[in-house]
Amino acid sequence: MPLQFSIGTRDRVTTVRLSGTLTLGPQLTRFAREVSVLLESQKISGIVLDLGDVESIDSAGLGELVILYTGSDHVGSRLCLSRAPARVRRLLEMTLLAPMFPQFEDEQSAADWIVAVQDGGGG
Repeated sequence: MPLQFSIGTRDRVTTVRLSGTLTLGPQLTRFAREVSVLLESQKISGIVLDLGDVESIDSAGLGELVILYTGSDHVGSRLCLSRAPARVRRLLEMTLLAPMFPQFEDEQSAADWIVAVQDGGGG
């Protein structure tokens, strides 16, 4: 299934719900562009990437995650993952990227972490 995503913001925390394949192609480019524009144009505390319905990720998809992490850090926002399937978590571990992305079981826990970190509560 091609990559599909929806973006919503609540209390300065943006959630991006992804489904399908996070792989090289026009949809990955569109996703990266829209999230980058969001980071540059709005003051948000952070982004939760909900990966619960992601079927697979290739090297291009991993690269975009790293670029988004770097971009969010550059503007003072946080980026974390929620509901990452086991195969995605394993891929992040195998590529040594897991420590870069805080991971949470649900969106609310991820959003709460972002707010706590932005308020100086750790991270």
